[in-house]
Amino acid sequence: MKKSFAMVYTISFILFISFVMVFIIKISSYSPRIMKDLTLYTQGKILLYDAKESFLNIFYIKPI
Repeated sequence: MKKSFAMVYTISFILFISFVMVFIIKISSYSPRIMKDLTLYTQGKILLYDAKESFLNIFYIKPI
């Protein structure tokens, strides 16, 4: 009885520790993901602006 209780206790303790570790890793990687998303969003906005500018420059006839 004591051995089975110790085994159940050990397994539950290992599961708890693994849950805490996964939670800590997810929280620690949250802000780098936000920074990456913000960087990609900014790059996309810049590319969109450049594409609009180049499109308008192709079809815009400048007066002499």
